[in-house]
Amino acid sequence: MLPEAAKAETKEGLEAFAQYWYSTLSYAYETGDTSPMDEISGTGCANCDEAKKVIANWNSGGRWLEGGKITTPAIETTFKVASDGNYQVIVQVQQSEIRAYKSDGSQSDSVIPASDVAQIFMANRSPKGWQLADVQRLNG
Repeated sequence: MLPEAAKAETKEGLEAFAQYWYSTLSYAYETGDTSPMDEISGTGCANCDEAKKVIANWNSGGRWLEGGKITTPAIETTFKVASDGNYQVIVQVQQSEIRAYKSDGSQSDSVIPASDVAQIFMANRSPKGWQLADVQRLNG
């Protein structure tokens, strides 16, 4: 559930919203359930769609993912609206290793190593509050 702090149309509210959004992405990797993330994400985020595709693919036919917990040790925004109407947040995103398992319980050769990257998180205000517009990796 979206924390009260993440509802405020303030710098702190936007940073809390970004942190909450990443917690829903972490939850999706850990459980296969992308619905909490979908509720606060707009359409048109190609990286979001790609993550959802990978998560859905590996959580079907008795297969599953293990790991992938996401933490966000640094989140910062100037809280200024960009020319595209979005607010930008710079986020340090750390994700633990992800292991994939086949329906027979054996581990797949697919292992995604742990990562520590900077991302730009773009959000805007909708009638329902903050909404993710797009998220991209910085410098690559």
